[in-house]
Amino acid sequence: MFGIKDDGIRDSFFEDLHSGQGLYEGNPILALRNRLCVDTLTSKNLEINRHGFETGYVQLILMVRTWNVVRQGRSMTKITVGRPRTLDGKKLVHPGEAYRP
Repeated sequence: MFGIKDDGIRDSFFEDLHSGQGLYEGNPILALRNRLCVDTLTSKNLEINRHGFETGYVQLILMVRTWNVVRQGRSMTKITVGRPRTLDGKKLVHPGEAYRP
């Protein structure tokens, strides 16, 4: 998926993500690396994060968002994942939550 447009950038992206060498403040890969480290240290191996997403799904969202920023040549210092919404913009209700219109 990541190499369809440019396999050279893909290789560099994953090498930089893995090694962390040469990354600087504002580098989107550093923002992703920092977020993944924080998530790993604070999750205590939970499979569901605070928004009800499975951990692997969140990681995929973060990677795709970062990949798009890298491809656009933009900088980024922080990356987040908000609550999921329906197509009409309403928040999804997760099991165990009260519905609030």
